[in-house]
Amino acid sequence: MGTATKHDVLTKIGELLVQHEAQVRETAEKLLRTGAVDVADYEDDYRLPKIILTAALADCSTMYRPLHDEDRQTVNNLRNF
Repeated sequence: MGTATKHDVLTKIGELLVQHEAQVRETAEKLLRTGAVDVADYEDDYRLPKIILTAALADCSTMYRPLHDEDRQTVNNLRNF
């Protein structure tokens, strides 16, 4: 089987986050431009940023959707915790 360590996995996750931060920001900006939400309807707190970030991350998650059934099952299992 594999030889990855927890450290290796966390390091690679950090690399992926750095690589895709721009994509998440771009998606968030696109979502704000849609007019689906009126920014003026929200207080200057973290409520709307969290809403937009959640939607942007969901959109970006398709870039990482597992191709193999076993990997999809692992993702589904991890989402239970």
